Amino acid sequence: MAMERERVREQQRQRERQQRVAQIKRRKENQRWAEEQRMRDMAEQREPSLGEGAWEALAQLQLEERRVRDRQQRDKEHVRYVEALRAQMREKVKFSNIDLPPLCSCGSDFWDSHPDTCANNCVFYKNHKAYSQALHSVISSHAHAATGPLQRSAALGARAGKRL
Repeated sequence: MAMERERVREQQRQRERQQRVAQIKRRKENQRWAEEQRMRDMAEQREPSLGEGAWEALAQLQLEERRVRDRQQRDKEHVRYVEALRAQMREKVKFSNIDLPPLCSCGSDFWDSHPDTCANNCVFYKNHKAYSQALHSVISSHAHAATGPLQRSAALGARAGKRL
């Protein structure tokens, strides 16, 4: 009889334990559900209504995309311009048989310096504008050096209609 009472008490303790566990689970589930509901409500409040806010966001996005496209186009044009200047320089140097010094310390000769291949601490590294200005400067100085003082004065005299 004592064993049966003990077994009944044990079963009663197990039921109470199971009830407490179930109660804790229900409480946690309710808390989780309330938190999810609160998050859903906050997400709905954050979403712009289909009105003025949505149109402004769309316009801002389109403006940003246009800016990115314009920037890419400018970069592409700079690269093409630099390549054209390099080709023009090669032609002039080849024609005149001139030995040009390197533009920067990244390369062993003039043609090794390039914005895409220079070291990251170089002035021309990813700076096509500065590189094209340097090339343009070399071209213009080469053009002035190629025409000597006699040739320049002859050219000035020819403009004035005089002969030397």
